Amino acid sequence: MPAFSASPFDIGYGLQPGIPGYSFGALSNIVDNTNAFVTNVALTSNVATVSLKLRDGAIPVVNQLISIQGTQTASGAFNVTNVAIASVSGFASGDNSVGTVTFALTHANVSSTPDSGQASAPPLETGDTLTPTVATSGRAFALAPVNVLGNARSIAWRVSFPSTPPSSSFEADLMGSIKQSGPYFKLDKITSVSGGTQTYTPLAQINFVRIDVVTNDAATAIVGTVCI
Repeated sequence: MPAFSASPFDIGYGLQPGIPGYSFGALSNIVDNTNAFVTNVALTSNVATVSLKLRDGAIPVVNQLISIQGTQTASGAFNVTNVAIASVSGFASGDNSVGTVTFALTHANVSSTPDSGQASAPPLETGDTLTPTVATSGRAFALAPVNVLGNARSIAWRVSFPSTPPSSSFEADLMGSIKQSGPYFKLDKITSVSGGTQTYTPLAQINFVRIDVVTNDAATAIVGTVCI
């Protein structure tokens, strides 16, 4: 997502309830979820290996968050929700291609076992690369009018790092303003180098929000979203 611009010629973006806006980073709107059938499972040293036959969508990739349901082996131990894929192998094409994915799973070893179930993984987010020690403002979004959402508007905002997180020093601020061009003032902050998710209930007169990275000690890719 392009960085913040106060230019009146810049395209303006508004937030729709329940749909995240990417102040930093992006999520492709032309790539479908990866959906597949489970055919086999195994687990060694807390690493699960699951064989999949693609039903539709893109071939899975490393770091996609996979969810599995319906398997029976080891009392359903392989049924997981939003676990990062560690490795991918074997897939050669799109629909009906067969391959394997691995992910971390803490459980006793399980020998290779035929199984059935369903797997799904949403497209992988991509981050915007930040320059160390340089404060950066993300894209701003307009909020829907109070009479549409009511007086109890709240903003869920999230910061994450698709690859390498900052090492020891990081702060991202949720910023608010009456006008798109500013001035903006701090509403909330996230300082964990692991990122995080928080919810803020703004004052009625806040019409625009964005995420600012004010402290960052390493070159890293960041995803920052806001949602009402």
